Amino acid sequence: MPDYLPKFTGGQSQPTRVAGSGGVVGGQLVTASGVTAGAGALDWIGVASQDAAVGQLFVAYSGAVQYPTAAGAIAQGARVKCAANGQVTTWVSGTDAPDALVGTALEAASGAGVQFPVKFTR
Repeated sequence: MPDYLPKFTGGQSQPTRVAGSGGVVGGQLVTASGVTAGAGALDWIGVASQDAAVGQLFVAYSGAVQYPTAAGAIAQGARVKCAANGQVTTWVSGTDAPDALVGTALEAASGAGVQFPVKFTR
C-alpha cells in the first residue's frame, strides 16, 4: 500500500511513533503503543502515515478529515468505528459504545480495502 497523507489540512499529527509487534500499514488505524488497532478498539489515536516494520518510525494523523481503510461497504453519512486490522466499519447506535465512534463517512466506501473520507471525532 502506498504511503498515506491526509487530503485536507487541519488534521493533527501525533508525535513520531515506533511500530510495535507486527508493524503497521499506511492508511490503517493505530494505537499509541504503535500497533494496528483491533475491532472495537477504544485506544486508537489516528491513521498511520506509511507502512512501518517493527521498530521503524511512523506518524499517525488524527482530527479533521482523514482517509482510513474500509472493512466493507459503508454508506455515506454512516458513523464508523474500528474494525479488525486497523480498518473501519459501521458504528451502530444503541449497540456500539459511544466512545468507540471514530467519525462520520463523508462519502460511501464501495467495499473492503477502499480508503475514503471520514470526518474524525477526535
